[in-house]
Amino acid sequence: MIRLHIFTEGQSEEKFIKTVLDPYLFSLNNNIFTDAWCLTTKFDKKIGKKFKGGLPDYQKIHTEISNTFKQLKTPEHRFTTFFDLYALPDSFPKYQEVKNETDTYRKVEVLETAMSSDLNDQRFIPYIQMHEFEMLILCEPSKLNLAYLEHENLIKKLEKEISRYNPEEINEGVATAPSKRIMKYIKEYDKIFATENVLPNIELDLIKSRCPHFNDWIKKLEELANQ
Repeated sequence: MIRLHIFTEGQSEEKFIKTVLDPYLFSLNNNIFTDAWCLTTKFDKKIGKKFKGGLPDYQKIHTEISNTFKQLKTPEHRFTTFFDLYALPDSFPKYQEVKNETDTYRKVEVLETAMSSDLNDQRFIPYIQMHEFEMLILCEPSKLNLAYLEHENLIKKLEKEISRYNPEEINEGVATAPSKRIMKYIKEYDKIFATENVLPNIELDLIKSRCPHFNDWIKKLEELANQ
């Protein structure tokens, strides 16, 4: 049995793991159990409360993940990340070295390798999403029609706008990141609502077929199910 712990940066990622990824991996051979751990971004000592959502400074990421490794020492515990490249903290290892890299696949490879080396645990599989969580929705934007009624024409315009792109190449621009492209046409777009009402209707196999980097990550997780 494998217990896969996925460090995330928000509620939407947690919901995607719970509703889509966990059932898929478990269905392979009933051998892998997946959960999501949203990282702490702030701790208020006065009220004793943790705040979550978004990514903190990398040192906080390192500390929280490393402490989890120490707490869960046995081999059945495996770990991965589900972080967005968009707005990744500039304190991330190798970030300054690759910030001007134009090949995003190369950029993510360097960042993932650096994170893995820094955390230094063979049970860890690094993954950084290109470029943002909403990339998953842009694999089949027509499914937005299921949640945002009376937006059909606007959603068609969105489809036309991104038709020439691989979804993973929809970029880090302030106005052109995946979520910003969606909000351009659907002003009331809400990430958590879309995760619950749009993403479950997009086949995981479709996402894998359109997104090479995401597919590589899923393959590594699939291999865990066979251990």
